[in-house]
Amino acid sequence: MSFMKKDHFKNFLFGGMMLLGIFLVAYLIGEGLIYLSYHKEMALFPRYVTQKQYGDYAIRSNMPNARYWHKSYDGRWEFQINGQGFRSAVDFTHEKPKNVLRVLVLGDSFTVGYEVGQEETYSVVLQRELQKQGINAQVINAGVSGFSNAEELIFLEQEGIRYQPDVVVLGFYSNDLSDNIRTGLFELDKKGDLIVRNKNYTPVAKIHDFLNSISVYRWLSENSYLHNYLNAAATQWVVAWFNQKRQEEVVHSQSQISNPQKDQTEILLKDYQARLACKLVERAHSVSSDNKALFILLEIPDYSHNRISPSWTRQTCSPESVSDIYVNGLSLLEDKTSGEIWYRPHGHNHWTPISHEVAGKYLASLIAKHPKILDASFAQKSQK
Repeated sequence: MSFMKKDHFKNFLFGGMMLLGIFLVAYLIGEGLIYLSYHKEMALFPRYVTQKQYGDYAIRSNMPNARYWHKSYDGRWEFQINGQGFRSAVDFTHEKPKNVLRVLVLGDSFTVGYEVGQEETYSVVLQRELQKQGINAQVINAGVSGFSNAEELIFLEQEGIRYQPDVVVLGFYSNDLSDNIRTGLFELDKKGDLIVRNKNYTPVAKIHDFLNSISVYRWLSENSYLHNYLNAAATQWVVAWFNQKRQEEVVHSQSQISNPQKDQTEILLKDYQARLACKLVERAHSVSSDNKALFILLEIPDYSHNRISPSWTRQTCSPESVSDIYVNGLSLLEDKTSGEIWYRPHGHNHWTPISHEVAGKYLASLIAKHPKILDASFAQKSQK
C-alpha cells in the first residue's frame, strides 16, 4: 500500500509540474507576442493607488511610502511617494513652517508626473524657480493618477487646506469632464446647484491593495507586457461600465424627455459635464479664497488622435470666472516653445519635460509678482 501511495504522490507531483511548465511556456509565448506586437504602444505603468479616509469621505490616494518604476518606449521613470501620498522624497507638516510660501498643486496623472522624472514635474520646477527668485517656497504635489475635480475638491476641503497653502494650483485636463460624473461624488440638482451625492469612491481599492502586497504581482506590474496588457483591458472594461452606469443615471435625472435620442443624450451629457466641472472648480476657488489662498487654474490642453485642443468648455463658464488666475496651457506652450514635442509620442501621451518646465516657470513668474505675494514678507528668504 505504501508503494501505491508513493506512486500516486509522484504522479500528482509530476502532473502539477507539467501543468506549471505548460503555463510558464504559454505565458512566455504570450509575453513575446504582446511585446512584438505592442511594445511601442504599451506602457508598463503600475498604479499604486489606495483608499484614504478624509473626514466622512473615502477617496483614492497614492500609496504612502511607495517606490516604483514606470517604463514605456520613450523611457523609464522612478516614482517616490512620501508618507502622506505625495510624489516627494520628504514629508510635510500640516503646520506651515515660518517664512515659507506654500503651494498646493492638485491634479491627475499629468500633475503627479506620468512619463517624467521626479525632478521634472511642473511642481518641482515651480518650487525651484520660486527659490531662484528669492522666495522660500514649498510646493506640494498632491496629484493622483485618475483623479477627478470631485476628488480634488474633497481632498482640498478635508485635507489639503490643513497644510495652510498660500497658493492652490489646479491642473485641469479634458478627461476630468467624464471622470467627475463617473465618481458619483457630486451632482447638480434641478436648479443647477452642486450637491453631495456619495461620500465614497474607491473602486476595487481593496483588491489593488491585496494584489500590490504580493511581490510577484508588483514585479509583473513593472516588467511584464502581457500582465499590463491584460490589466489595461480589465481596467478599460471597469471604467466603461462605471461610465455607462453613471451616464444613464445622469440622463434619467436631467432629461425632460422620456426616451431621448442618441444625439440628444450626447448633447445633454456634454452640457452636464461642463456645468458640473464649472461648479466643482468654482467651489475649489471658493474654499481657497475662504482660507486666503490664491487660486490658479492651469488648463492642460487635450491631446487625442494626434490633435491638440482646449480642455475647458468656455461656452458654459469662463475659466477666468472660477479662478483668481487662469493659465491657458495651449497658448502658453505655443508662445514659449518652438518645435519642441509637448506630449510623449508613445505610452500614455503625457507631457514631456519641456512642457512641465514651461508650465512650472510661468506659474512661478505669476506667483512671484502677484501683489499678495509681494506684500507678504514671510515669503522672502533672509538675505545674507
